[in-house]
Amino acid sequence: MKKVLFDSDVIIDVIIDVMVNRQPFVANSSLALNTVAIFKVEGYIAGHAVTPERLLELVFRSK
Repeated sequence: MKKVLFDSDVIIDVIIDVMVNRQPFVANSSLALNTVAIFKVEGYIAGHAVTPERLLELVFRSK
């Protein structure tokens, strides 16, 4: 199985795309993470990429 390292910006964009149904991006961005959910690839994100500041950015950026 392939291993994929997702950049934190990609993860944030996918979450925002799905939360606000941002067209036309939501179809492709959700497909990227869905490959992990259906076990086609092993998905990883660097531990240092998920900081409290990044999580707050996600919350406030989506509003």
